[in-house]
Amino acid sequence: MNKSSIIHLLHKNTEADFSVFSTYIRENINTEIVEMFRKLYGAWMTRCQMPDILIQSNPLYYTDNEEFHLLQNYCIQLGDKVLPLVYDKVCNGEFLSMFLLENIMSDDDKEYMSDIKKINHESYKPHAPIYNARLYAITTFKRNFTME
Repeated sequence: MNKSSIIHLLHKNTEADFSVFSTYIRENINTEIVEMFRKLYGAWMTRCQMPDILIQSNPLYYTDNEEFHLLQNYCIQLGDKVLPLVYDKVCNGEFLSMFLLENIMSDDDKEYMSDIKKINHESYKPHAPIYNARLYAITTFKRNFTME
């Protein structure tokens, strides 16, 4: 996706864009994969609500547990098959899902995320982490999973 396409998406970053994930998941991802992802993600979210995690000021504590590592390994093992599930979580505003996304990105994808942050900065758009992650999810999904 070129710079002008990314800038266009910056201006049209709407909930309608995010609905593509649920449609794609429903139509293209094996139900067993979806169920296992949701089970592992749910276990991680439950762990994140435990007092020993909630009291921490460093958000990296949310990824320093067995539940996260099981989910991370599952996502890495499945690769592209599971990415739309992660993108869906990010675009639905689940803040912690950004940590999962960052931990399963390839080096090329990390470079692409860096480009998005730079373009956001140059365009005077908010560059909050969740905003960048949402834009990354939308653009990589369109690049890798659709014909656009």
